[in-house]
Amino acid sequence: MVTRISLLLVLVFNLPIPAPHVHVSPPERAQLAAFDAQNIRFVEVASGLNQPLFITNAGDGSGRLFIIQRTGQILIYKNGSVLSTPFLNIQSIVNSSGGEEGLLALAFHPGYETNGQFYTVFTDSNGSLILSRFTRSSTNPDLADPNSRTTLLTISHPTYQNHNGGTLAFGPDGYLYWSTGDGGSGGDPSNNAQNLGSLLGKILRLDVDSGSPYTIPASNPFYNNPNPSIRKEIWAYGLRNPWRISFDRQTGDLYIGDVGQNNREEIDFQSAGSSGGENYGWRVMEGSTCYNPSTGCDRSGKVLPVAEYDHTKGCSITGGHIYRGTMYPQMNGYYFYGDFCSGLVYTLHGNPVNGWTTILIADTAYSISSFGEDEAGELYVADYTTGKIYHIAYLPVPAKATLVSPSGDITDTQPNFIWDAVLDSGQGDAATWYYLWVDGPSGNVIKQWYQAANVCNGATCSTPSPITLSGGPYTWWIQTWNPGGLGPWSDGMNFSLPVPRPPVAATLAAPSGSVTNNQPSYTWNAVLDGSQGDAATWYYLWINGPSGKIFAQWYQALDVCSGSTCSIDPGVTLGSGNYTWWIQPWNPGGSGPWSSAMTFSIPALGAATLISPTGPLGANYNPAYTWNEVASATWYYLWVNGPSGNVIKQWYTSAQANCNGSTCSVIPTTTLAGGSYTWWIQPWNPAGLGPWSAAMSFTVAPLAAATLISPEGSIASHTPAYTWNEVPGATWYYLWVNGPSGVVIQQWYTSAQANCSGATCSVVSTTTLGSGSHTWWIQTWNSAGLGPWSSAKSFTVTP
Repeated sequence: MVTRISLLLVLVFNLPIPAPHVHVSPPERAQLAAFDAQNIRFVEVASGLNQPLFITNAGDGSGRLFIIQRTGQILIYKNGSVLSTPFLNIQSIVNSSGGEEGLLALAFHPGYETNGQFYTVFTDSNGSLILSRFTRSSTNPDLADPNSRTTLLTISHPTYQNHNGGTLAFGPDGYLYWSTGDGGSGGDPSNNAQNLGSLLGKILRLDVDSGSPYTIPASNPFYNNPNPSIRKEIWAYGLRNPWRISFDRQTGDLYIGDVGQNNREEIDFQSAGSSGGENYGWRVMEGSTCYNPSTGCDRSGKVLPVAEYDHTKGCSITGGHIYRGTMYPQMNGYYFYGDFCSGLVYTLHGNPVNGWTTILIADTAYSISSFGEDEAGELYVADYTTGKIYHIAYLPVPAKATLVSPSGDITDTQPNFIWDAVLDSGQGDAATWYYLWVDGPSGNVIKQWYQAANVCNGATCSTPSPITLSGGPYTWWIQTWNPGGLGPWSDGMNFSLPVPRPPVAATLAAPSGSVTNNQPSYTWNAVLDGSQGDAATWYYLWINGPSGKIFAQWYQALDVCSGSTCSIDPGVTLGSGNYTWWIQPWNPGGSGPWSSAMTFSIPALGAATLISPTGPLGANYNPAYTWNEVASATWYYLWVNGPSGNVIKQWYTSAQANCNGSTCSVIPTTTLAGGSYTWWIQPWNPAGLGPWSAAMSFTVAPLAAATLISPEGSIASHTPAYTWNEVPGATWYYLWVNGPSGVVIQQWYTSAQANCSGATCSVVSTTTLGSGSHTWWIQTWNSAGLGPWSSAKSFTVTP
């Protein structure tokens, strides 16, 4: 890759640093005036990549970006995301074991849209540089055909892993240009860069549309040289490790970023009219200084760089591109380049006639491995370490807003804040959002963003105060924003509202006297404005109970007052006893006096008086329980004890107990067995439990035995009907029949299944009886338990 992979820890700046003061010649001054380096932004467009080295486009109208990963993949960025399937994956033949080895370069043929051809350079297992041609898939434009590879040129690079060069690019003449490194190590020990018999340390120029696998253009500078050892592919030489070259798509000029040795990083330039053959000096020179020898070197015939910097600013230059896009006209004509080690980004602007100007535009944390262009000429930069791609944008911040009003003494407590809109000056610097900041008597009172589209009309912006302001002095500011970032704060503007005087005392209304509601509402007369700004804006409710303070709470007048009356239910449940309450009003002028006290009392819950059931109930196993309603009770607890202890413990709301203002009555689902019972009622409301009622007793007759009717005596039916007198309270009956050899029937029947009519019950068993003597019984049951067996009855079935 580049000469030194040095991952320096640098401070991350998302916004570029201010540009230094630059002296420019008069012909350049007008164009530079529109460009402000502080407006450059790096907008992330892709992430999750693995060691991205190069960014380019296919020139086929698809709008896609193609990204090289060093390990051997070409990825496609399309419609806002990186496709999951690589365009080409040749990892199996790419040697990326060395830090500067791998898949290094990619160029699409100018006729790619038609012929589908593209070219790559990679290092193989021998360290050689391999120039190959591929074609895209015939069925899927997002895939290449990996089997279509043709090798055009192999350059031996056996000794060192570094200095492999780095770019393929088609020039305006349609020829393929290839920049190669000097062969590696340090100081070019083989002097390859100055040796015209070596293809290392050069820019090569090939005609890939003729010959097999290519031809050398007759216009190459050494084509007609009679020396057979000179390689005719050479276009320019004297380069150390030209890591990224590019042609200006408008002028055809060639820019070369050449990585230095120990001291100088350089940008070299070749005009579009050049006939080639330039010697850029390495290893005789490093940038504009002597290298070998270190002093007194022969500078004759050497082309000096148009821009350079020493190693206090970085250690490995990455050449870039001239911006020729349309989105950011301010960047037009600026060549962007950077440094892999330091993350510094520069622009270069000018020409050989009027001179060159370099501007430091950003100090990033990026390991800048490549710049790239899309089809429209927009620029991108790759961060090798984080695997991210950024779009280079020119987004100027908006100017400072000018405030209009409020100012001075005002009376409106919700004033309109008005300022002049910050409009586009022709640089795309209009404000799209505004931040309103207002400080009041006690500090900040408003911090609010507003979108320009919602608050601005033409040259003026206005928004009402989002809150009601109290009396006192205020200062307000506006800060502007657009996608370029935050603009400056406006100058502050002061205004003041009259300070109100404190409110007068409130007059209480209710609760007062004897109160049965355990959660009363508290009502008082609102303290309104007496023309002195003395209306109460808050109220403080204080309640004392039997044991002292039980509640203290502030309420905003807007929430609890309507017209001349204020009321609040604080949700405090009170027990029985005596209470006192007060209200204190407040406004920004201060606290008003306490109201006069108002007292009320809540009587204790009384005991319920039971009505029924009482006395003998006969066979009523599910009686209704009825009692006199207790004032203020919201729940009732029914407790019933039976022969063996507690049989019912159940809470009922007043509604569930069917309380009607006089009595309450419930029928529990519990079925009682025969025996003696005692029951009680206890009332409850949110203040607590009331006393138990006096006890009331009743008795329930036990289930009686059934009296059998038929069959008896001698019968001829082998499936007789079994009939008995219905037993009050029984819900099931158990039929038991013994025959000559033992039990023949054991069967339960509900009252409905036994066809009970209120007098008798009768069933016909599906069991067919044999001849002989039979005896039968009936046992009763309800949910309280089993009743007694009937007396037995016998019958004989004749043969």
